[in-house]
Parts: sequence; C-alpha cells; structure tokens
Amino acid sequence: MNMENKYTPELIATSQFKFSIPLYQRLFAWKKKEVTKLLFDLKEHFAKMPADEPYYLGMLTCIDMKNHYDLIDGQQRFTVITLFAIIFKEYDDKWSGFLMDGNRLNFIARSDDKAYIKSKIKGYPTKAYVNKNMEEGLAAIKGFLESNFNTQEERIEFVQQVFTRLTFFFSYLPSSYLADTTSLNKYFEAMNAQGKGLEQHEILKVQLMRGEKEQDYLTHIWNLASMMDHPIIAKEENQDEACYRQFYEEAISLCRQKRFHEALEKCRYTSLDDEEEYSIDVIQPEKIEFKQNSYEDGENSIISFPEFLLLVLDVCTGGEQPASHYQPDKLIEKFDALKTHFTAGEFYEKMLYYRLLLDYYTIRRDIKDGQGNYSLILKGPKDDSDKLKQYQSMLYVSTEAFYNWLKPYLRKLEQDELQSCAEMLAFLKKEDNERHGVLPARKDLSYKASGNIRYWFWRLDYYLWEQRSTFFNEEEQKIVGHYVFRRNRSIEHLHPQDESHNEEWEEEAVHSFGNLAMISQSFNSQQSNDHIQIKFARIHEQISNKSLQSIKMFLMCKLADFNYQNWTMKLAKEHEDKMIEFLRQSYVCDIILSGPS
Repeated sequence: MNMENKYTPELIATSQFKFSIPLYQRLFAWKKKEVTKLLFDLKEHFAKMPADEPYYLGMLTCIDMKNHYDLIDGQQRFTVITLFAIIFKEYDDKWSGFLMDGNRLNFIARSDDKAYIKSKIKGYPTKAYVNKNMEEGLAAIKGFLESNFNTQEERIEFVQQVFTRLTFFFSYLPSSYLADTTSLNKYFEAMNAQGKGLEQHEILKVQLMRGEKEQDYLTHIWNLASMMDHPIIAKEENQDEACYRQFYEEAISLCRQKRFHEALEKCRYTSLDDEEEYSIDVIQPEKIEFKQNSYEDGENSIISFPEFLLLVLDVCTGGEQPASHYQPDKLIEKFDALKTHFTAGEFYEKMLYYRLLLDYYTIRRDIKDGQGNYSLILKGPKDDSDKLKQYQSMLYVSTEAFYNWLKPYLRKLEQDELQSCAEMLAFLKKEDNERHGVLPARKDLSYKASGNIRYWFWRLDYYLWEQRSTFFNEEEQKIVGHYVFRRNRSIEHLHPQDESHNEEWEEEAVHSFGNLAMISQSFNSQQSNDHIQIKFARIHEQISNKSLQSIKMFLMCKLADFNYQNWTMKLAKEHEDKMIEFLRQSYVCDIILSGPS
C-alpha cells in the first residue's frame, strides 16, 4: 500500500486494508450536528463542483502493523465514514465492500464499541450497550437522506458520489515509532504544536497499558474516568434519586472491599461517548483540551482530567507531593519519576475509586444557559447538605489550590471516616482553618495591601450565608439563600475611589475593608467610576432579582438603609470592626455574635 496516495471509499472497498483505533485514542466525539454538517457540505460540493472534483476530508496518519494499520490521526473521520457505510449500503451495496463484514475498522480494547458497530453492520439487535454518539450519528444520516432528497434515485446518486468522490490523503509513520516511545512522543509534540496532536494524558494512556493483561478492563476504567464533564455513573431517565445514589454507594463500598471489577459493573450505565462538541472546522485534529473554567451547558467537574490524574498519582505515592507536582504540562515526566511506587493496575483501580468519591461527595458545576450553579449527589439533612455544598463552592472559587483541600478530603473519605454531611463539613473547615490559621491584620485587608485578600471576602460571604438569620430578616434571608459563589470576581469599592466632589472620605477609609466587597469583574468594570447613588440602585436591582454578587455588599447597603447618603466613613468603620470580629469568630464551631446594631 502506497500510503502517500489519495484514497476514496471505493478504493478502500476493493482493498484488504484493515484499520485499528489504538488504546490511546479518545472516544468517538462527533455529535449529530457535526455529522449533519458534513453531509450538507458534501451535498453542496457535489451540486457546485465538476463531477470529477474530489471532496477532501483531510489526512489519515497510520502506523503499519503488518496485518493492519493503527490510525494515529483521523480516527474520528474514519469512524464517521464507517457510519455512512452502514446506512449507505441500503442504497448501494458497493458500500458493503467498504465495511468488509465488520472487519475494516477495529476498536482495540474497546470491546463494547466493537460489538456495537458490528451488530449495526450485520443488522442484528445490539446488546445492552449503546454508543450514544454513534447511535445519534446513524439516525442523523438516515434522517438526512430522507429529508433532503425528493426521490430514491436522488438518494442513490448521492451515496454513489460519496463513494467515489470523498477523498482521504494517507501518510504513515514507520512501525519503529512504537518501539521507540521517545520518537512517538516527539511526533505527538510536533502535532500538538500545530494544534493537531494528542495531549500528554492520551500518550500516557498507552504507556501505562503496554504489557498489561487486562487491557479491556483497564481501558474501560480510563475511558470512564476521563469524562470529567459527566458523573461516572449516569442517571437514567426517570430514575429515582435514592436509587441513583444507591448505585454510587454500592460501587464505593465494593471499591473499599477491593472488588473493583464489580464496582466497574455499576458504572456501565454511563454512556461512554458523551463528550464535548466540536465544529467541522476544528474537528479534524484528534486533540482534546481540558479547560477547568468551561461554561458549556452540562455538568462539569471542578478539576480537569490531567489534574485528576496528578491527584491520584499523589495519593498513590503517599500523598505528600509538593505544589510543584501539579503541573499538567509535565504529566508524563511526573509519572516516569514515580511509576515504581505502583503497578498500572493499582493506579487504574485507585483512579476508579477516586472518581466515584469525587463524583459522590464533592460538588459539580451545573451550567445552564451559561449560568453556573453547583450540585451535590450526596444527600443528607437539607441544612447540612446545603452547608457542605456552599462551603465546597467557597473553597473551589477561592484562591486555594484544589489539591490543598480536595486531597485530604478524598483520602479521609477513602478511609470511610466521614459518615455524614455534618462530619464532612467539620473536616473541611478544620483543614481550611489550619491552612489559614491567622487572620491578616486590618491594614493587610485593605485595597492597598500587597497580598491576595480575596479569600477573606469569600470566607466572609460563606459565614454570612451560614449565619444569615443573625443579620437579615426573614424575607432577606430568602434572598441571601440564593447566593452562589462565582469565580472571576474583583474587589469593588462601595464609596467610589474617584468621587472627587466628596471630601468627607479619607483615602484610607475609601480603601478599607469596611468599604470593599467582591463582585463580578464585568459588573465592577461597568460601575467602577459610577456615582455611589448608581451603585446602590444596581445592588438594589440584584436584591430584587435574587441575584446577589456579594452578601457583604448586601449587608453594607442594608446598614445604610439602602440610602447612599447614609454610607459614611463612620458606618464603614463600624461594619469593618464587626466583620473582622465575625471572621475571628468563624474559627470556632458555634458562632455567637449579635446582629448589626
């Protein structure tokens, strides 16, 4: 096979070429809209271009494995063409030759996907497992043909054109790359430089798997654990909440008993291929980026998959790694240095265990219409559950590195030493208090302070939320109860910095803790130079809409009776004194503090 040539489905159908998707490749990611867009692009191309003009679908990069070719780059596109063939063969049997009775494309260590695609090719019912993305892709192809052509003849003509005109370029890497990990890594790095390569965790996947006996089992764990945008156990439609939680509890219990194979079975309700969406314009590279601050709709983990891998690695080596350990861009380097501490199997099973703990006992970001909230699968008495969720949210948005609180928390849960939401909250508070054992001096909480003081505003907002009955009336408590911790906050002055006409405020008072609060960066930029009257009006609007950006700011306006003229240096100083004392008292279990005078 001259891999430098151009190949159409027609040419591939007449060959004996077989292709495999290696262990390190990510799961099939194309969604319905990407499949449909490609079909429309093909239809438009055939209508506008001469009959001999190919439609190029990019490069397929392979490694010659003697009896088959490993798809290094292009597996997403080749899988889509396989889906085309499953539907198109009903209109032109030549497409059956492309499928080669289900032997054209093989999914290494993904037996579920392999069995699923073969059942579709052969036309017999699928087993319990359904690849969601592939299933939706097949439906999209069928629907496209039915909806966009008037006659059967037009449909047949279209599938024949795809058969002869859709074109791949082929390139290959020598098989020696597989024996030389350094060379393969360099290749991937080169591809990454072009935005086309694999991430380090994808390279690590194959490195860890090499030589392991239970590759199917371990790969399944990896694939499940890598999907941080969704819980590892999916909630079935109309499934009872208590029943859903029971699945998690049973799986966690099995992990504690070292019965990891059985625990994994509890996770098979999860769709393995529910990943991020990509447009046709950027989908060609087989690269997936994990962005912690993604705001796409859906449930999102508070850490990325590379961060999760580093966390598990830390735990597997005793949990004493320094902050410098948590560098996703040095993932392979970290594993190479520490791999003697554990076997690949031990690491994978610890990874399964920690994903279950992470999902069940920690918050997830629930993004809808671009607006973020937090959810917690674990349930307890409502007040305890709400406090745990809010405190974790506070830790998540604060300047604290996630591993400072998440690592000791998950290790404690692994030991089964935290039995209730109240115990978990108490543990997190204790750990956090030890990390922030000393409240900064008053001058170090001012706007002019050199250190990062944002943590103290978030901490204050949490305890104001927790103790809202102390500071707010019944109706106001409902407003405060809707407060959600957000990232991307900046420090705002209630009395403006540049209100030059007001000579009553000293510069020190303007920048004091008592005159400051945390609000969104966008909101801050909108009103940074506004008159204090306008600021009060906007904050009042937030209160009316139950969309507070700062509980402290709400309290400041309340102290001024929502009249900007009442917000004086004296009142700001009184507020500052009370809030600093309140923060001091937050270090004890029961906060005893009278409400505002």
